[in-house]
Amino acid sequence: MEEIIKINNVQFNKPDNNKLVLDGITISFFENEIVSILGPSGCGKSVLLKVAAGLLEPISGEVIVRDFNLTKSHRNELFAFKEQTGFVFQEIALISNLNIFDNIALKLRYHTKLTENEIFDKINFWLEKMDLIQSMYAFPAELSISQKRMLGLVRAVIGSPRYVFLDEPTGNLDSYHANLVTQVIKQLKKENTTVIIVTNQVKWASNISDRLIVMADGKIEFAGKYEHMFSDDNKKIKNIIDNIGGENVI
Repeated sequence: MEEIIKINNVQFNKPDNNKLVLDGITISFFENEIVSILGPSGCGKSVLLKVAAGLLEPISGEVIVRDFNLTKSHRNELFAFKEQTGFVFQEIALISNLNIFDNIALKLRYHTKLTENEIFDKINFWLEKMDLIQSMYAFPAELSISQKRMLGLVRAVIGSPRYVFLDEPTGNLDSYHANLVTQVIKQLKKENTTVIIVTNQVKWASNISDRLIVMADGKIEFAGKYEHMFSDDNKKIKNIIDNIGGENVI
C-alpha cells in the first residue's frame, strides 16, 4: 500500500498547558486502509486526528501528505487538501441556524459544480440510506445526539473525499444506527478512501480496522493488527485497553 499521510516527530501542546499533548509522534497512514486510534480520555488521540487532517498545526515536526508538507504548505495547497477530506467532530459542529439540508449542502455548493437538483438528489439519497429522510428540513436543536452524529457523517462523506477522519462516529448510537455507520465506513474502503477513526469501542474497532493505534500520555504505545496487540504479553497495552471504558457496539 502507498504511504499517503506521514506524521514525523510531531509535538503539540495547548497554549495554557506546558505538558505536551502529542510527544514526538511518528506514524504513517496508507491508501485504502481503515485505522482506529484507541486510548484513555486526554491521551491526545483527537488532537492527533486533527493534526493529521490539517486542522491543528503542531509546534514541531512535520505532516506530509503524499508529495507536499502540510505544515509548510501555502494556503492554496492546504485548501486543496481540505477539499479532499471529510471530518466528523466529536461535538458534531452542525451550524445551528441552518436546517439539515443546508448544513449538508453547504460543502457541495462551495466545492462542487453540482446543480441544486443534483445536490438535492445526492442529499436525499444519503438521508434515505441513513434512515434520516424525515429530518431533512429540521434544525439541529430539534434532533437527538444520535441523529446529529449520523448527519455529521453524511456531511463528511457526501463529497466523496479521499481522506475521512472520524472522531467517535458510533458514540451514543444504538446497534442499528452503529451498523449503518459501519456499512458506510466499509463502503468508503471499497472506494479507496483512507479512513482514520478515534474510538474507545475496542471490539467494534478490532472488527472494522486494518490497523489499531493505542495511545497513552501523548505517545503511541502500539500500532499494528489487533491479533498482534497482545502477542508479546504486553501488560501496559492490556492495562490501557482494560481502562479505556468504551462500550462495545456489535
